[in-house]
Amino acid sequence: MWKPKGKIYSLKCNQCNEGFLSSYSMDAPICGHCLQRVKSHDATINTEKHCRVCGKIGTIHSSDKCDSCYFK
Repeated sequence: MWKPKGKIYSLKCNQCNEGFLSSYSMDAPICGHCLQRVKSHDATINTEKHCRVCGKIGTIHSSDKCDSCYFK
């Protein structure tokens, strides 16, 4: 019979209130589905803004930097 190594925590997502299992005890739990939705929203490019660092057109939605400067 398979058993996980370490502890497993039963958590409730702060975003959608669905239960999920994690090997980490989180203060602000978020399930994988909601995490992917947040990541994809953050990766959206705004083509009307200029990067405050290099001046290139196109910034990441939740930032005022382009993808090159954001991930440096």
